Amino acid sequence: MGCCASKEHVTKPMPEQKKPEAQAPAPAVTTARQLERTTTPALGAPLMPPTEEQAAERAAQRKRLAPLPEHLRLGVTLAGMRELLLKLPSDALEQVNAQIPLDKVTGEPKFPTNDTFNGYASQFFMNLWAKLPKEGQPEGDGLAVCERLQKQGSPHVGEATVFVSWFLATTIETLLDALANYLEQKGLREEDTFFWVCDYVIRQTNVGPDLALLGECVSAVGHTVLLMEPWHAPAPLERAYCIKEVYHTQKSGARFDVVMSSAQQAAFEVALVNDFFSIEASLSKVDVRTATCRKEKDTKAILDELKEGVGFVACNTLVISLLREALAAQARASLERLPAAERGTSVLISNLGLLLMKMGKLEEARPLYEEALQASRETLGNRHPNTLRSIGNMGLLLMDMGKLEEARPLLEEALQAKRETLGERHPSTLVSIGIMGLLLKQMGKLEEARPLSEEALQAQRETLGDRHPGTLISISNMATLLQAMGKLEEARPLSEEALQAQRETLGDRHPGTLISIYNMGSLLKAMGMLTEAIPLFTEELEGCELLYGMAHKEKRDSADHLVKLLRNAGQHDEATALAAKHNV
Repeated sequence: MGCCASKEHVTKPMPEQKKPEAQAPAPAVTTARQLERTTTPALGAPLMPPTEEQAAERAAQRKRLAPLPEHLRLGVTLAGMRELLLKLPSDALEQVNAQIPLDKVTGEPKFPTNDTFNGYASQFFMNLWAKLPKEGQPEGDGLAVCERLQKQGSPHVGEATVFVSWFLATTIETLLDALANYLEQKGLREEDTFFWVCDYVIRQTNVGPDLALLGECVSAVGHTVLLMEPWHAPAPLERAYCIKEVYHTQKSGARFDVVMSSAQQAAFEVALVNDFFSIEASLSKVDVRTATCRKEKDTKAILDELKEGVGFVACNTLVISLLREALAAQARASLERLPAAERGTSVLISNLGLLLMKMGKLEEARPLYEEALQASRETLGNRHPNTLRSIGNMGLLLMDMGKLEEARPLLEEALQAKRETLGERHPSTLVSIGIMGLLLKQMGKLEEARPLSEEALQAQRETLGDRHPGTLISISNMATLLQAMGKLEEARPLSEEALQAQRETLGDRHPGTLISIYNMGSLLKAMGMLTEAIPLFTEELEGCELLYGMAHKEKRDSADHLVKLLRNAGQHDEATALAAKHNV
């Protein structure tokens, strides 16, 4: 039985950390001054004619909107939303809470009372205004807010340009603050940007028919922004309606952005520097199966639609992929705001490069790492710890890109400098020793690689312990090296040790565990144990799909390998179905 390639545990560049500075406490709600702020330097500026591209995009958008009921095509400007907020009575919150129906059995409110004026409270007044008696309409006009404003000739209403996906428990002031940030970041004018916001577009007296067209509205507008509030555990992604909106965004090929309030934007930028791992952790929390609505029947209907339309696993993958792209865009924007003199040596540039590497965007990561390395050499010197980190990062990126000859002198430079400045047993030195062993293995220099891999593993067992993540990586890499050398029986106990420990300490879906699962399958295949190997490869593929998404190279490589293995095992039907699903 032929041997298949293993996956090495290449130690990825570590995110740099910076000691956080004291942060001023954020206000609980946006102040009136913030509410009334000028949101963009372009506000009130002379209207510039659209470019040909912009005009074509707007024409296409209007064409998509045309089949919708007229009121569902509308959006409202930020200024219009501010005016609506100012029209509310001073005791608005008390009025809303007084009208929450009580449970007949417990006597308690059926829904949580509102501590702040949020989307639910806003909908109460939008519904109330629609029922107010008017001339010739004793039971009210039943109109949506945008619909009514349009009939009144308001300049704040027009055909929607941006669909807003948000959790209704979010305060209206937070929503307005976030949309103001969005306008500023994108350089958009308030008076030209019409937001599709459910409170103002849907007819609140009879929401059913409008909600039935929610997916069509998302597709027609063609540009969705998701309110990440809070950014590290976005409440919208726990709500079934928001998941549906994000799904239809991806399904229709609509543009997707995330938007944050001022406080959350600041917190996200701090995390990029001080707590990079929390970004990946926030994405791992997304699980569409747990999304809910206030009404159980709505939850069931939406989840059934998602399950039948794409499946929960694929939907989860789509949502995480869109979020990862949007967060990377936010990180790029943060980097662009840094002064040129600070950019190259900033923690942010290195961590953004790492984020792009994790997304498989190696060509996009490369210029960032090159810029960081050049700036570090020029300002800090060749032996500074930050410079050594940048050298190592550049070498690892080149390894991932398959440019082994270019990577070697950089990794050798980093290793030699660490041995001399940090010592032979320093954790960072041991990582570099292990990486050098991996590079030599990839270059086919197995006998040269072995002493380095053994040195790293022995020292890590003695200094870090057998269950330390770094030690487990070295155990697994030693096993793959022995396998490559044809020493399968020596490799098996090491591979088993690494996999069992990683399952117990990291969990079955951790990237490191998935690599060890694949490597165990690879070893069993090389030993002629196909029946035992196939379930492991299948488990690894399913984990990669959840973790990385359908388009990621890691997932595609795993799918391609499993398809070939199934065919070799005579399981042609299974191989054909898998190939069709993963387009390999």
